[in-house]
Amino acid sequence: MNLKHFMLTAAFASFILTSCSDDDDMPTPGTIGIATTEDSYNEGEGTVGITISTTGVNAMDVTINYEVTGTATEGEDYQSLSGSVVLPAGETSVQESLILIDDTEVESSEEVIFTITSTSNEEDIVGANSSLIVTITDNDSYPFENGILVSHEGNFMQGNASISFVCSSAISNLFSLS
Repeated sequence: MNLKHFMLTAAFASFILTSCSDDDDMPTPGTIGIATTEDSYNEGEGTVGITISTTGVNAMDVTINYEVTGTATEGEDYQSLSGSVVLPAGETSVQESLILIDDTEVESSEEVIFTITSTSNEEDIVGANSSLIVTITDNDSYPFENGILVSHEGNFMQGNASISFVCSSAISNLFSLS
């Protein structure tokens, strides 16, 4: 056997039998959560920043789906939301904006409840803090003119009544109530 032929055969066999093992760390599945800086916002504040984050870093973009429920009404108390956000590859958080609508209606406080429902990365875990309640407080009041304000609580003709007199300017004449 020729030495050149033997060397070429050995080199070719070495090339074919060579293998490669990938020792790169596999990304650890992340725990997805949701947070905001405060729980209560005045409807006149404009925009509420909501942070959706993960404890792991994903190699690909991840779509995070959420649902919005609560006593606040979409389109009346806040602008419509898409129901999902995309967490870019390599990032650990993304912002969603809840845009409040400042109306003139006098109303009680209302809640917007965000709940993370799923992600496009099946390895990510939706964590214990996957739900968030944002309370929208009203900044409107009933118009008031000088006069008598009667606050009614309970049944008429039973118990005591509370009557308040409000005067926004000095009284120049004496008067009496009967």
